[in-house]
Amino acid sequence: MSQSYLQFYTKIAFHNGLEKLMSEFLDNNQLLGNGFEYLKEYDYYLKDEMVIDSKDAVFVTTIINREKFLKDILLEQRKNLYDVLKIAPNSLKETLDNLNIVFAKIETQKEQKYFTIIIEELKNIVGDIILQYSSIVEHHPIYNRIKRINSSLSYFQCKELPYVFFEKLYDLTYSLDLIDDVLITEEMFTNVFSSSKPEFKIDFIKPNPIIAFYLKEIEVFFDNLKAVTIEKSELFRNKQGKLLKSSDLYTALSRGMNKNTSEKNKIKIKVEELKNMYLN
Repeated sequence: MSQSYLQFYTKIAFHNGLEKLMSEFLDNNQLLGNGFEYLKEYDYYLKDEMVIDSKDAVFVTTIINREKFLKDILLEQRKNLYDVLKIAPNSLKETLDNLNIVFAKIETQKEQKYFTIIIEELKNIVGDIILQYSSIVEHHPIYNRIKRINSSLSYFQCKELPYVFFEKLYDLTYSLDLIDDVLITEEMFTNVFSSSKPEFKIDFIKPNPIIAFYLKEIEVFFDNLKAVTIEKSELFRNKQGKLLKSSDLYTALSRGMNKNTSEKNKIKIKVEELKNMYLN
């Protein structure tokens, strides 16, 4: 089983494992035993090796700083996982389930030092698994975590965002009772916001001032989610089932400025959380 690999990442995600791992950089017996010398002033290990022994000897210098140290360990863990999956592909589903939990946790810590390296490594792992083992596990939630939407193929020109962003935006939208999640599925919602030729429409169930405020707040995730393009798209209907027009949105924003403050504050807080996760 891939248990040691999963334990490695579980410790990083939930038990400050990365801090402990990086503490092993200094006075590292393995590096020192392999002929490396630690240079304190540069905070890295260095080793000169002669690759051609002659009058014109050629030396190769190897430098291992903290990032290289971490990446080498991650690469070793990756090789271990690949070896396990070759022998026991039946462990793939369990591995992906656990990686999905770990990935979700690590994403919340991406602002901490070195965590972006961990996230990129996990994306590489999942990407390789999709290429090699999609015939065994064709669909899995973690696949969406590394899937990115091509902004050039989006009607509203969404910024470069992972597919999982739209899942979270959908959750936010129905949790605030802006749409009926029975009538508007996640697939329909994502299609409208991420496709070049959306096939569905979104029906809102709140008054225009709240919907106009919501659309204005999420505008930051797109380069072309404007009142005019919203009208031209004919993809959004208001509470009365009428297509939203730019004049409706402008009027709702201006006349409803000091109304529905409680609901607007909830929207603002939730959208701010998404900004912190995906734009900062």
